[in-house]
Order: sequence, then C-alpha cells, then structure tokens
Amino acid sequence: MRQNADIDILLATYNSLPYLRDQLDSLLNQNSKGIHFHIMIRDDLSTDGTREVLQEYAERFSDKVTVLDSQNKRLGFVGNFEYLLSSSQAPYAMFCDHDDVWLPEKVAGEFKAMKEAEQQTPGTPILVYTDLCTVDSSLNLINESKFQVCGQRHWVHSPASVVLCNCLSGCTMMLNRKLIDLSLPFPQGLRMHDSYIHMVAAAYEGRFVFLPGKYILWRQSERNTTAKGSSFLSHKISLLRNLRKESAVFCSLLAAAAFLSGKVDLPVSNKPILKILGNLEKYPFWKRCFLIWKFGHGELSVRTLLFRMLMLY
Repeated sequence: MRQNADIDILLATYNSLPYLRDQLDSLLNQNSKGIHFHIMIRDDLSTDGTREVLQEYAERFSDKVTVLDSQNKRLGFVGNFEYLLSSSQAPYAMFCDHDDVWLPEKVAGEFKAMKEAEQQTPGTPILVYTDLCTVDSSLNLINESKFQVCGQRHWVHSPASVVLCNCLSGCTMMLNRKLIDLSLPFPQGLRMHDSYIHMVAAAYEGRFVFLPGKYILWRQSERNTTAKGSSFLSHKISLLRNLRKESAVFCSLLAAAAFLSGKVDLPVSNKPILKILGNLEKYPFWKRCFLIWKFGHGELSVRTLLFRMLMLY
C-alpha cells in the first residue's frame, strides 16, 4: 500500500534495460529515514524487456514503486516527463533518468535544502539542484564536476541568461509544488523539460539553491539523449557535431520564452525580455546577434554567446 509521499521521484523509461536495475536499486537504497518518497515510472512502450523489469520491481516494492499505465501511447522524452509531473500529487518532485546512479544521500540532502529554503521564503517557487559526477558505462569516474569541466556558470539565474544558456540537468533537480504548478502544462514543441523548468523558475523570480557535493553518477553512454563530454574541448566538439539538434533545442526554448511572456500572472518586469528573446528568430541575423550580446554579455561567457549566435545563423 502506497503511503502519502513527501517526494515523487519521476522516472521516464524507454528501452532502458542495460542500466535500469542499477538505477532502481540506487533509488531504493537511499538514506532517507523519516522521508516518504515514491518512485513513479512511465514507460514509453519499450521493446527490450524494460517493462518486465519494471513490473518485477513494482510487485516486489509495491509500497515504493508504481508503474503508470502507458495507455499504448508513445509520448517521447519530454512528453513522458510532463505526464509524470502532471500525475504527481506530492509536495515535491525529482526527475530521474534511467541510466544514472543516485548516491545514497541525494534525496535526503536535497529535501533538507528544500525545507530550509521554504522556511526562509515561503510561497516562493524553489528549485534545488546539484552538480554531476560523470562516469563511464561501468561507473568509473571520468570527472567530478560537469559544471567545472564544461565551464558553466550555474549560479546565474536571470531570465535572459537562462533563456540564452541553460545548464541545469533535470536529474539533479528537486521542485516544490509552487514551481510544479507554474510549470504545467508544457508549451507545445518543447525539446527539453529541464531547461523549461529552469526558465519558469527564473521567469517567476523563484529561488535557486545549489547543493554542493557528490550526489549523482551521470553515466556517459550513447543511449543518453544529452551530450556528455568528458572534457571542456570534447563537450564543445560534441555540441558542434550536433549543431542542428542543439539549434532545434535552442529554438524550442525561445518559443517557450514567448509562451511564458504571455502568462497573465508573470511578473511584469520579466515580460518584455522574454517576449524579445522569444521572437529572436523573426529578426535579421545581425539584430539577433546584437540582442544576444545585449542581454547576455554581463552574465555569460563570450564563447557561449557566440555559440548561441551560430545556432541562429
């Protein structure tokens, strides 16, 4: 029998068999005394035995694991997470990828940070997040900090900077109910759910809490949809090789910014910037470059801004 959960861990799967047991076991082995969390899973019609493993865990750990009915529909990566988030009723939610491993203090650490932040700023949308330890397919350490290796300024959370360069990973996040409600439904055509959540939190002047330390092993594999470079150079090379895909993701986030700018409850001060950035594709190339530089040069690196300009060439 499922208890009322403090936290719903939202796991989206699709042909996840190679690493699924590692991830499920790491979730079930969290040091979370006094914290009631539940693992909600939706499979996107896998064909490799994933569904059988999920059913096994749901039967063995019925108080901790629920597999939602897929209703014989493929929703895609983002749609799968949106369905899970909209199905969650807990005060807090955490996104979970199928091929990572969570270290034992991840849930408790983020929950403690979240509760402290809510006491300090009640009624505010709050996003708690961590760094990532990159590992290979056998969980051997590649590097201890994705932020450091990729040169990402994770501490910058203005609406403009988040639209132009979004560096937080969904698998590191904990969202409170206020942020969950503001984020749903997702705009059509969205390519990255975590980038959108980050954008929503910034647009609504939410609070961001970075939790330092090691909390997740981010497995580098071809199966993961996110480019996982093991060094700064390899990360940038990967982005260039996948420029068309990265451009499509960036353009979907620009569209999401335009979507948010139309929200009636959005702080008035953030509407103009989101509307301008949301319509970047409509301007001549020179003006796109000017606006990217104008709104990003004080907070983002030159190379980041140049890369965003290249995406819209």
